Amino acid sequence: MLKAPGSRRYGKDGTTVVGTRWMDEALCRAYPTEMFETQDRPGPVPPEERAMRRDAVAVCGRCPVSAQCLDYAMRMERGAGNNRFGIYAGLTGPQRAKIARSGYGAA
Repeated sequence: MLKAPGSRRYGKDGTTVVGTRWMDEALCRAYPTEMFETQDRPGPVPPEERAMRRDAVAVCGRCPVSAQCLDYAMRMERGAGNNRFGIYAGLTGPQRAKIARSGYGAA
């Protein structure tokens, strides 16, 4: 769920995010963004969306920069609570929220 090569990347507050060169190596760049933009909501997940999630997670599983992707997502979502969306590093928003609650990145 990353932007096109050479594009500027911005944080929630509109400032440029530093340390994002790794994104140039992300495998997800070769796939449609929509594949990684899942909406996590209560209830059953439609079969098409379930297949898309499975495909996105498979791409992330082969990605050489998934550790950096997870760190990026966790930093960008800091303070988001359960308000996390999309697939990053092969994880859904609720999965990342669970990791955050376990103390990920705590000093």
